[in-house]
Amino acid sequence: RMVRTKGFRAHQAERALRERIEEKQPFDNISFNICLNAWAHERSREAAHRADKLFQLLKDIYHERNLPNFLRPDTYTYAAVLNAHAKCGGGRDMALRAEQILQ
Repeated sequence: RMVRTKGFRAHQAERALRERIEEKQPFDNISFNICLNAWAHERSREAAHRADKLFQLLKDIYHERNLPNFLRPDTYTYAAVLNAHAKCGGGRDMALRAEQILQ
């Protein structure tokens, strides 16, 4: 049985998603939501930071590539990234970041 380190699944999901993007393969916001949820389950500041980066990447890709509306961040996307911040134990700093995300 293989021993997995903390964050293995989140790293693996993010790596697979980034490869799809780099290779110009199809992806959707659900792919991002899966990765964001994986990071939320890690319950660390690094996980919240990684979720932030992925969230920003989705927003950037959506605007830069002028993608259809069904690929934009949705309610689940926002919930997942906010969940990552809520579970990281970052206190006031993370609460302020969560407020920025919603603006």
